[in-house]
Amino acid sequence: MVCLLFFAIQAVANAPLPGASLVNPKTKAEFGTFAYAVKKNPLAVFKGLLKGVKPGAAGAVDTGIEIVYDNLKDIEEGFVLSFMGGKDYAEKQQVASKLVAAKDAFFEEGYGKFIKKLLPAPAQMLMTGRKEAEKIRAPFKKIIEKERAKYGNTISEEILKGADADYESIGSRILSDGLTSLPYTIASMHPASAAYLGAGIAGDKFVEETQKKTLIKLYFN
Repeated sequence: MVCLLFFAIQAVANAPLPGASLVNPKTKAEFGTFAYAVKKNPLAVFKGLLKGVKPGAAGAVDTGIEIVYDNLKDIEEGFVLSFMGGKDYAEKQQVASKLVAAKDAFFEEGYGKFIKKLLPAPAQMLMTGRKEAEKIRAPFKKIIEKERAKYGNTISEEILKGADADYESIGSRILSDGLTSLPYTIASMHPASAAYLGAGIAGDKFVEETQKKTLIKLYFN
C-alpha cells in the first residue's frame, strides 16, 4: 500500500495540477502544484491524502476493470471490423459492435453462462460484455462520482484561493486522482501490458476512423 501511495504522489508531485500552467510573474516560481500546496499547508494536505485513499482506491479498481474489459472490447470490435468488406463504414461498425455484443450476450445466460464458467479466467474475460463490465464497475463509480460531486473547480483553481483554499480537499483530490490513473502507469511499465493497452487504443482508433470516413462521405454526398 505504501508503494502505491508513493507512485501516486510521485506521479503528480512535480507536475502542474489540472488547470492552466501557473507561474508567478514576479518571482518566476511555479505554483498550482502539489509541492506548492504542501508548502502552504502541509498538515492539511497530509490529512487530505489520508481521506483520498478510499475514493482513490475505488478509482484505481474502476480503471483496472476498464483496462481489462473495455479495452478488450475495443480490440475485439476493431479486429472484427478489419475483416469486413463494403464501403458503408457506419454500418460496418454497427455490425461489428452487434456481433461482439451478441457473442457476449450468449455467454451471460443459459447454456452459454454454464459453458463460460467452465472456461479459464482469460477466456471468461473474452465472454464478458460491456454491460456486464459496467455492472462490475458500478459500485466503484458510485464512490468516485460521490467524491467528485463535492467540488466545482479544478485543484489548481482551489490552490489559487490562497489562504481561503481548502488544502485538505486538495490533498484528498491529488491522491484520489493519482491512484485512479495508477493502473495505466503500472501497465505502461511492462512490455506485455503496454502492448495490450496499445492494441486497445488501436482498435478504438480504427473504429473512430471508420466513423470519420462515414461523416466525410455523407458530407460530400
